[in-house]
Amino acid sequence: LNYTMSDDGLPDPQYFTQWAETGTNGGGLQAPMSVGYTMLYYDTTKLALRSETVVASSTQGQTAIVWDANNHLKQPYLNRLETSLWSESKFLGNMTITAWPRSGNSIYGASFGPDWNGRVSFNVRQSWIFAVGRQICFGPYILKPGDKIRFALAEVAGYGAASKEEAQAGLKDEGGSCGQQCNESASTAAFNPVPSYYDTIRYGADNKLHGSTYLSKYPLPDYVNSKTVTVRDVADRAIQLYTGSSTVLDYDSSQYWPERSSDRGVYAAPLVVPAPVITVSNTPLAQNRISWGPAAETFTAPRLTAPFSHYKVMKSIHPLGPWKLLDSVGKADSRFYAGGSYTVTDTSTKVLESYYYSVLSVDANGNTSGRTNITLHQTQLGGTDKLEKVVVVPNPYIVRSGFTGAGNVDNTIGFFNLPKKCTIRIISYSGQLIETIEHDSGLYSVEYFKTTRNNQVIASGVYFFVVETPDGNRTHGKFVVIQ
Repeated sequence: LNYTMSDDGLPDPQYFTQWAETGTNGGGLQAPMSVGYTMLYYDTTKLALRSETVVASSTQGQTAIVWDANNHLKQPYLNRLETSLWSESKFLGNMTITAWPRSGNSIYGASFGPDWNGRVSFNVRQSWIFAVGRQICFGPYILKPGDKIRFALAEVAGYGAASKEEAQAGLKDEGGSCGQQCNESASTAAFNPVPSYYDTIRYGADNKLHGSTYLSKYPLPDYVNSKTVTVRDVADRAIQLYTGSSTVLDYDSSQYWPERSSDRGVYAAPLVVPAPVITVSNTPLAQNRISWGPAAETFTAPRLTAPFSHYKVMKSIHPLGPWKLLDSVGKADSRFYAGGSYTVTDTSTKVLESYYYSVLSVDANGNTSGRTNITLHQTQLGGTDKLEKVVVVPNPYIVRSGFTGAGNVDNTIGFFNLPKKCTIRIISYSGQLIETIEHDSGLYSVEYFKTTRNNQVIASGVYFFVVETPDGNRTHGKFVVIQ
């Protein structure tokens, strides 16, 4: 696993505290992250043999330990952190096998076992103090025309690199030093405590403060699995997915060898009961009706973790949350189940407000499905059968007139009590046709955005509207716009 992380764990200073405390824009969307990649497989079958390879070494005797039992160069043969000031000569110089990372000394050979003798390690003295990039190389390979080699890696991201418990237990990782700026040697800077986003720690020759208290102040967003939080957790999950293991192994305490894995991923992750397909519609009283069928309850698969238990009906003003629980619905729950389908009604809605809805399936072990059925819906009423008086709301129209919800209703004017099919023409006080809206829906209202046909912002003043049905019946009215 190769990763980087924000050293102080501080999120965007302008917006994050506000968003985390209020839930605006999903709250956790701007949470600090640790990102990296983990190798899942690399090819060793087509590596050049020792007799086919010329190795440059800066120290005599190093060539004796860099070969594996098959006379292939131990992989990867290059793994370095470098500043962004790369040049061709510097890159070629880095391809020379240097002494200490391959020597099998007490840092690597004793810590990781004899399999690590002769393997390359990255130069740990360059870390947070520099803007760095990583060079990691495999080979050399000998390929004939038509030959192919396979590599597999997972891009991973998490909330820091250590859990609260791991940090408190003194988990250490390679890197994290302040390097030459603190006169740290390679041996003393090789392993340092891994900071977390639960609490801060000090280490290194400069006694610098690392980590943050972010996750102690703000809870994880509800779309984060509480068992898979850090970048290390995500890497362990990626390996489980690739190998098809029935359990998640902790590779802080055991070694994963990509070259010993299959060149084809199994990708057999455990399954939970899927979320149902939902529809959201209006009631005659301007309430939102969430409906779905029972198909998820009979879902079966060899990798299913547990049978179906119940549903959670959720509501939010943003697709990332925070999500509010409307109700829990049991299997064939008599409160909501009739005629082969479920129906839950959200009674706390107003006309023209928009909300996101989702229904989660929960299994007997408490695992929830993915939120795969997020549906945005704007509250409306049914259209009338005949043309009657049409009402414009708000009137007068003033910017930010008080409508709320996920839809951008502050920029709209609603026409109410419309027949199911009609044409609306909006005319300025001087008689200029501003907009024509064709309404063909059972919905109660049509939104009019405050722009002209030329995409110019509508001016303040008095406007007239004419509503006409296909059979020629008409009604008219006026509204006022105040900028």
